[in-house]
Amino acid sequence: MKFECFVFPSKLLLSVLAALTFFIVSTNASGIDWPEDKATLLDEINHHPTDVISTIENRLKNASLSVHEQAQFHYILSDAYYALFLGDEALAAAKKALLLARKTEDSELVQVCNIKVARAYDTMADPTPGIDYAQQALAWAIENQFPSIQVDALIALGSINLTTVNLVEALDYFTQAYRLAQQQQESGMDAVAPHIASFIALVYEAQEKSRSAIPYFEESARYYRQTDNQVELSNSLYGLGLAYGKIHQLDKAVDYFNESMAISVEIGDKQGEAYTTQALFDVLLSSNEEHSSEQLAQLMPMLDEAIDTFRQSNNVHLQVGTLLIKAKWLERNALLEQAFEVIEQLETLMAEHDIILQKATILSLKAKLLADSGDYAAAYQTLQSARQEEIKRRQETDEERFQQLRAGFELDQKEYENRLLAETNARQTAELAINKRDQTIVALVIAVLVVLFFAIVFMYFSIKRQHQQLEKLAQTDELTGLYNRRQTFLLLEREKKLAVRQNQPLSVAIADLDDFKYINDTYGHQVGDEVLRHVGERIKRDFRNTDIIGRIGGEEFLFVFPATACEEVAVALRQFMDECKVLPAALAAYPDIKVAFSMGLVDAKDQESVTHTLARADNLMYQAKASGKDQLVH
Repeated sequence: MKFECFVFPSKLLLSVLAALTFFIVSTNASGIDWPEDKATLLDEINHHPTDVISTIENRLKNASLSVHEQAQFHYILSDAYYALFLGDEALAAAKKALLLARKTEDSELVQVCNIKVARAYDTMADPTPGIDYAQQALAWAIENQFPSIQVDALIALGSINLTTVNLVEALDYFTQAYRLAQQQQESGMDAVAPHIASFIALVYEAQEKSRSAIPYFEESARYYRQTDNQVELSNSLYGLGLAYGKIHQLDKAVDYFNESMAISVEIGDKQGEAYTTQALFDVLLSSNEEHSSEQLAQLMPMLDEAIDTFRQSNNVHLQVGTLLIKAKWLERNALLEQAFEVIEQLETLMAEHDIILQKATILSLKAKLLADSGDYAAAYQTLQSARQEEIKRRQETDEERFQQLRAGFELDQKEYENRLLAETNARQTAELAINKRDQTIVALVIAVLVVLFFAIVFMYFSIKRQHQQLEKLAQTDELTGLYNRRQTFLLLEREKKLAVRQNQPLSVAIADLDDFKYINDTYGHQVGDEVLRHVGERIKRDFRNTDIIGRIGGEEFLFVFPATACEEVAVALRQFMDECKVLPAALAAYPDIKVAFSMGLVDAKDQESVTHTLARADNLMYQAKASGKDQLVH
C-alpha cells in the first residue's frame, strides 16, 4: 500500500489521493492495554496482513465471544484491510467495531474506534465525513488528558486534510502530533515520532518540496528498519524514491524503489508492488539516459501487471495514471498502433467513471500520436479538444481559481465604479466651465464623456452577466439541474445559522439510490443518467422552492427542509419515493429497473455542527441500506 500522486501539466499542487501511509499505533500509541493474543495480531499486520484477516474471520465465528472482544477483533480487522488498501472493507469493519464498542463501558476503546473510522474514511472518494469522528476523539482526549489518543486523532485529521490537499492544515496537525509525541518520553510515546515524520514528509512532497521531505522519510525509514516494520519501511522507501526522482538523482531513486518493491513482493502486497512499479517506470521514463530505456523494456510486463492490479481493486485513478504512462512509453518508442489501443482504453475508462481530471493530458497525447502518424488535421482537432477540456476542468473543479476570478471581478467592479465616479466628476467640472468655453468645445467634451460613460456601463453589465453565468455553472449540477455538492453545503450552513437564530426546526436527509451500480453495469451509463434526470425532475416537481436539494455524489442526494419538522418531512419524502417508482417512457422499457432510495432523516440540533448532522444522517442511511433498502430511517 502506497500513497499515490500525479503531477499535471498545469503544475497544480501534488494531489495526494485515497491511500495514505499505513500508521500502526494500536499497540504503541493508543494507550490501550491489549490482551496478548490481540497485541500479537496487531503486530503481525506489519508483516502478513492477509494472514491476520483469515485468523480474525475464523475467530469471529465463535459465538461465545463477548461484545468487547468482538469490537476489538473488528478494530484489528479494519487495520488489516487498511494495510492492504481495501478501503470499503476497512470502513465497514471500523464502523462495526465502533458500534460494538459503544455497547461497552470502555470509553477509550470507543475513541480509538472513532479514529479508526476516520482513517478508513480517508481511503474513500470523499474523506470529509471522517473529520467529525476524529474531532470527537480529539476533544475527548484533550478533556481527559490522554496524549496517546490525542496524537492519533491529530494524525487522522492531518491525513484527511492531506488527502483533500489542504496542505497548510495537514502540516499543522502533523506538526502538533510530532511535537506532542516527542514530549512523551516517560510513556515511551517519543518512539511514535518517526511514524509521524513520514506524514510530514508526505506534506512536503505534496508541496513539491522534495528536499525538505527527504530527512523525514529517512528518519522514518531508519526507525522501521530497527523495528522490522516491513509495511511502513516499504512506504518510506517508496517516498524516498519519489523524492530523489523529483530532484533528478535517478540512481538513488531506482535503488529505493527496487528495495521497496522487494518488500512488497515478500509480504504479498500486490497494491504496493503495483504502486512502486508505476512510480519507478515514471521516473525512468522522465530520464533521457540510455540504460533507462533498457530498464523500461524489462519493466513493461510488471507495468501491465500493475494495471491489472489497479483494475481488480477498482482503483480507477491509478489505472488511468498507469495506462497513461504506458501510452507515453509506446509513443516514445514509435509503437503507434499499440499506443492508440491504450488511448482507447483510457477514453473508455474516463467515460465510464466520469473522470475529467486527466482528460486534457490524454487528449494531448492522442494529438501527438495522430501527428506522429501523419494525420495533422485530426491532431489539430484533438489538441483543440484537449484545450477545451482543460478550460472546462478548471472551471468545474478548481475552487481556488473560481474564488480568484470572483475576487478579481469584484476588484474590477470597484475599478469601474471609480471610473464612473471620476467621469461624473469630470462632467461636472466641464459644466462649471461651460460659460468660459466655447459652446462647441463643451458639446464635444460632453459627447466624449457620454460615450465613455456608456462604454463603461456596457462593460460593467457585460462582466456582471458573465459573473452570473459563472455562478450558475458553479452552483448547479448539469445532469439533474439541482444544486451541486458545494452549493448545497453552503446553503445548508446558511440555513443552519438561520434555524438557530430564529429558533426554527431544520430537517436534513441523505438519500442514496439503491442498486444504481447494477443499473449502470447492466444497461450502461446513458440509462443511469436517465434515471438521475428522472429523479431530478421529480424533485423539482414535488418539493417547495424554499427546500434545498442537491446532488452531492454519483447517486447521492442531500435534502434540507427549513422550518419543517421531521414528521412532516418524512411524509413528503415517502410520497416522493413512491412517485419516483413511476417510470417515464424512456425507462419503462427496462423491466428490471426500479428507482428506489435508502434515506436517513435527522433534525439539525442547535449546538451540533453541520458535519455531525450529516454524519448522523449518513449513518441512518446506511442503516436503511442494511435493513433491506427502499426505506426511510429517522
